[in-house]
Amino acid sequence: MGFNFSKCKVMHLGNRGDLSNREYSFNIYNGTQQISHTLETTKSERDLGIIIRDDLKWNDQINSAISKANSSLSRLKRAFPNWNIQTFKILYNSFVRPHLEYAAVTWNPFKKQDIKLIENVQRRATKCVSSLRNKSYEERLKILNLITLKDRRERGDLIQLFKIEKKINLIEWYHPLIQAPNTNTIGPSSSTRSNKRKYRQFVKSCPPRNNFFTNRTANAWNMIPDNLIDSNTVNAFKNKYDKLTISF
Repeated sequence: MGFNFSKCKVMHLGNRGDLSNREYSFNIYNGTQQISHTLETTKSERDLGIIIRDDLKWNDQINSAISKANSSLSRLKRAFPNWNIQTFKILYNSFVRPHLEYAAVTWNPFKKQDIKLIENVQRRATKCVSSLRNKSYEERLKILNLITLKDRRERGDLIQLFKIEKKINLIEWYHPLIQAPNTNTIGPSSSTRSNKRKYRQFVKSCPPRNNFFTNRTANAWNMIPDNLIDSNTVNAFKNKYDKLTISF
């Protein structure tokens, strides 16, 4: 089976100043037609619904998620002029929020401006309930039994880490999670009374790497109680975690 050359591209990742990371051109030779094709170089590509850029920044993915969510919200507002709390929960949770959370474990934003842009979608959506428009965002969330999208992304990270701990998801890490030693140092990873494995961050100067899944989840994981880690199923873990915040 021959390659479709128009669908084959090259993306160069890493530091452009590194001499060992030169942007070479790549060719594919078609033996049938005796033609050599130079592959196109790309800066951004969608893979399994996630937009990956050559600088490993998630701006395109975040903007795409916000655009899709806002578009869905606008269509729903035209179709359903009057929203009550029950209507909101059904429509927002089914058609809007999934755009903002799809594979968020991969692209979880760390910049304040990106976090605010995403949160603004939910902030605007909660105003669709006419009886809540004059209340603050925090009050609207409480009445609707919701938490912020930032807190939900942290929840998603911990659920994913729980799956990794319980061998539900097997991942071949390039840089695996680093277990924290049992010492008497100050901090959430220093307790010797805990039975759970705790982790430490692997701090790097590169912001995308420094905020990668294994780094950003370490402190949050170390702070949750042991009874969550002892859960037998993912649903049990979710239920126990939600009781620490709110149920939704």
